Amino acid sequence: MSVIDKVRALDLPKDQYVVISSGLLDAWDLREASDVDLVVSDELFDKLAQDRRFSSGEKHGDRFLEWNDYEVFDNWGAEGTFDQLYVTSIIVEGVRFVAPSYLIAWKEKRNWEKDRRDISLLRERLRHDK
Repeated sequence: MSVIDKVRALDLPKDQYVVISSGLLDAWDLREASDVDLVVSDELFDKLAQDRRFSSGEKHGDRFLEWNDYEVFDNWGAEGTFDQLYVTSIIVEGVRFVAPSYLIAWKEKRNWEKDRRDISLLRERLRHDK
């Protein structure tokens, strides 16, 4: 199942989430993502925290929720709050994703081998779209 299908299956309010991390690569058919990472509004985070399917915890110093292939955060650390990510986000097939520029900057900062490959894929897609 694609990231887009997985996000749609959650039936979240369209103005209260942004898919982060490798979700955009999956949506653009550049490579498959193994899970779905989301940053959501404070309101939605609190609502999902009450949903028994999700367990809560802490990751990278931030609170998060987890269920199956989903990880839900109320921010993306130094990369931005929900509001910052939302303003620059893009929509692919009705699902909201982090802006490619944010994603590339995050992957450059982390600089793992797979991130370098992802950056190349994203930049090639952006060049092709111009």
